[in-house]
Amino acid sequence: VIDKVREEYKKLIPIDCTYCKYCMPCSENVNIARIFELYNTVKTYGGDPTRAQFMYQGFLAGQTGDLCTECYECEEACPQEIAIVEWLKEAHELLGPNK
Repeated sequence: VIDKVREEYKKLIPIDCTYCKYCMPCSENVNIARIFELYNTVKTYGGDPTRAQFMYQGFLAGQTGDLCTECYECEEACPQEIAIVEWLKEAHELLGPNK
């Protein structure tokens, strides 16, 4: 039963990131692991993203996904083979300032 619950829970998580931080440090200081954690929390549990947006725009100022220069060094280091650059764009759309 526990294995089935774990499998179903993992299906809810959009970015299969284990927060190992192999993708870091980023040369542009993007806090990839924390951004993915915030994004996954909003997408997994739903509801109002205001708290995650506050964390992203406030505490992660200077470390946000829009600073990514698409060097792909993070993707080369990722053991999960996550499309980090694309997910950073997606996360910034959700968590960044309204345009």
